[in-house]
Amino acid sequence: SGNTPQSVATEVDPEAMVRGVAKAFAAKDYEAFRKFTCLGMGKDEFKQFMTKNDDRKVVRTWNPVLDDFEEELIEKMQKAYSEILRETREKGFDWSQAKIAECEKNDDVKATLRSGNVVLYLHLDDCFMTPKGLLAFDAPRAKTRELAATNSADSTIVISLHEAAERGDLVAIVHYFRTGTDINAKDGEDGETPLHRAITRGQTKAAEMLISIGCDLNIGRTKDGDTPLDMAEERGRTEIAKLLRKKGAKRNSD
Repeated sequence: SGNTPQSVATEVDPEAMVRGVAKAFAAKDYEAFRKFTCLGMGKDEFKQFMTKNDDRKVVRTWNPVLDDFEEELIEKMQKAYSEILRETREKGFDWSQAKIAECEKNDDVKATLRSGNVVLYLHLDDCFMTPKGLLAFDAPRAKTRELAATNSADSTIVISLHEAAERGDLVAIVHYFRTGTDINAKDGEDGETPLHRAITRGQTKAAEMLISIGCDLNIGRTKDGDTPLDMAEERGRTEIAKLLRKKGAKRNSD
């Protein structure tokens, strides 16, 4: 336990964390889930960790007057757990059968899990490597969506339309278009459409496909109003910018 956060960072295994969280939800065991959050650390252990890591996201979880975790965080964590449990139960998402389709870590751990015909996007917020392993320092978020699988071939599509745009998965983009999915839907904290995502990742073919099937070329993202043309020009996606201009796309300032 004498390890500093930096020295154990190489041992970070976000998938193991997601598997543990999924197991806790499958068992409907809040205490087991807590162990994957900062609330699972003992008081002294947490305070020792805080002396080595004074990141605002760590410090704000602690109330020095009460010498305990912030009551608001404890309530928020319990509420988020209950809400995720309720939503997944209502949508028929079986945690015990869930398979991890994708998992990534930056400051947070984000995972895509699939159970039957339901996909779950799990967001474990503000994750830090601690002597207890990788822990979340804020409440988790999750959303489910049913796959619009119309035949056995379609059932292999386990990613969302936005992810398909990011990866340049043309088959999935066409599938979502054919099944009536809103190709202009906004997603994520920045409120981006699939076309925004394709441009961000430099997926020229995906952008061309979205443009050809008639997506809205002038929707601004929620964060700053940037249109697809704004983003293409800012990020140096010259081919996409050229096509957008040819189709009459506008900048936010136009």
